[in-house]
Parts: sequence; C-alpha cells; structure tokens
Amino acid sequence: MFKKQAMSNDPKKEYQQIVLPLYLLMQLSIKAYKKYMQNKIYLHALVIMSSNIKVYNFIINHIGEIPEPIQDDALELVNHYDIWMTQFNAFEADKKPSLNDDFIFHHLDQQSAFPRQAEQNIFTYYHQLKSSIKPFTNE
Repeated sequence: MFKKQAMSNDPKKEYQQIVLPLYLLMQLSIKAYKKYMQNKIYLHALVIMSSNIKVYNFIINHIGEIPEPIQDDALELVNHYDIWMTQFNAFEADKKPSLNDDFIFHHLDQQSAFPRQAEQNIFTYYHQLKSSIKPFTNE
C-alpha cells in the first residue's frame, strides 16, 4: 500500500514544494493578464494561456499535496481553467488569429468567471505560511 507523508507535518516543506511554486505561477498569470489588458492581442492571450496551463498542471500534478485549507480554492481554479481553456481553444479555432490580431472573448456564463476569492484565499494562505516559517528559513 502506498503511503505518502502528509506535508502538513512540515510547514517549511509545504511552503517550498507546494505553496511557493503555486503562488509564483499564479503571479506569472497575473503579469500576463496585466499585459493583455494593456494590449488585447492574440500574442498576449497566448501568454495568458501558457501561464494558466502552468498553474493548472502544477495543481493537477500535486493534487494530493495541496494543503487542506486551500484545496477547495485549488479545485475552483482547476474548474475555471477547464472552462476557460475550452472556450479559448474554440474561439481560437474559429478566429484563426495572427499574433498581432485583436483577441477579445467573453465567458459564456457567470460560472466561468475567474474565482477571485479562491485566488485571494491562496495568496492569504501563502503569506500566512511564509510568515509562520520565517524564523526557520535560514536553517
């Protein structure tokens, strides 16, 4: 039988292996989104897609290691990305844009809107965990 050591017993390991990488990948998506909002072209939309795929894959690849306090939030992100990427791919296939073409699409329903509260919960957890292990980071 496979037994996996729970990371919750080691906050530093949880921070370094799960929470910090997830936080940084989510920051990458935020940066991509900000650039897209300044110039809504296909090139920047592709960068958002690339960033979102990285967040999505990280969560999926570490699904059993996501800390319990943010598990629901991680699942909300995955669900959002499933919907968003499906819409993105369909829109992309329909429009066949060039890199400098305008690329603006809207979510089809309210259930596909970005889960801002889930994002905030993950960021709050990141900051709380980071500050709780701060005295131990130099070891």
